[in-house]
Amino acid sequence: YDRFGNACPSPNQYVPVKTSCAKDFGIPSIGTVNDIASDGLGRLYILDADNSSIYQMDKELNYIKTIKIRDSGTELIFNDARGFTISENGGKLKIYIADTVHERILITDEFGNVINTIKKPKHFNQIAA
Repeated sequence: YDRFGNACPSPNQYVPVKTSCAKDFGIPSIGTVNDIASDGLGRLYILDADNSSIYQMDKELNYIKTIKIRDSGTELIFNDARGFTISENGGKLKIYIADTVHERILITDEFGNVINTIKKPKHFNQIAA
């Protein structure tokens, strides 16, 4: 907008160059993609909220593996996970998943093994907006 409140055109921030689907990447099927992240090596991670999976791709967008989240060997289901991020420290990768329905943050290693869980504080509902 200009100083008079009139809408002014602006350049596109992102311009798609290609549209792809799961089979183009070698992934059997993808449910709802709620987030995408990358690591310091240029690998891409896709959060599939419907299938409780994270798909890892290389920087050329070739499928590497599916990461399933496990806690003490038991596969976890995350319902409607809204987002995630990747963190690296000393060459160790951590994945932080916002598991919305279960009101928790799951922290895993690069293989999907749960390292820690941060739960919603009990007093959170008592805080006025």
